[in-house]
Amino acid sequence: CFDMDFTLINYNTKTFLPMVYDVISRFLVEQKGYPKSLLNLSSEQECLIRQGLILDKATHCLVDVSATGKIMSAMKGLQFLSKEQIKEIYPDNKWPYFDSFYKTFDCDSTIQYNDLPYIFFDSPFVSPLVPLIAKYTDILQSDLSNFDKNCFSFYKHLTESVLFNYTPENFKKRK
Repeated sequence: CFDMDFTLINYNTKTFLPMVYDVISRFLVEQKGYPKSLLNLSSEQECLIRQGLILDKATHCLVDVSATGKIMSAMKGLQFLSKEQIKEIYPDNKWPYFDSFYKTFDCDSTIQYNDLPYIFFDSPFVSPLVPLIAKYTDILQSDLSNFDKNCFSFYKHLTESVLFNYTPENFKKRK
């Protein structure tokens, strides 16, 4: 069982985080038929792996939110948005789900709750999903006709992948 709360030892996250990206992306490509381009993680994309980002499912933006709900930065796909672009999407520069998120947040990862309008990347186990989401958003932007439908299917498949890969039986089988 993994416990990466750093209370007993320091972990080699430089190895662990890309490994998580690798097993999640392989599941998506091999089990769900996603493009093989998701398998490659560049060093620039690896820099996106960090805790605390939020995927706003309504806008498909990855946002970094302050303790007061202010949007500090945002991305759509692999592109960071300018302050003007953020204002177009979030006119008051506040993440609209902040108040409910702040009141109801608990330490369970939101990746498992498909009915929430966001995913909070709150641990090293799910933060490697950030570059995957950014890369797939870029792929989908070339064909906007089914963008929302494909994104929501992708979010569901990400959840399946996380749950599959972190099941103790699959660790034992080295799947």
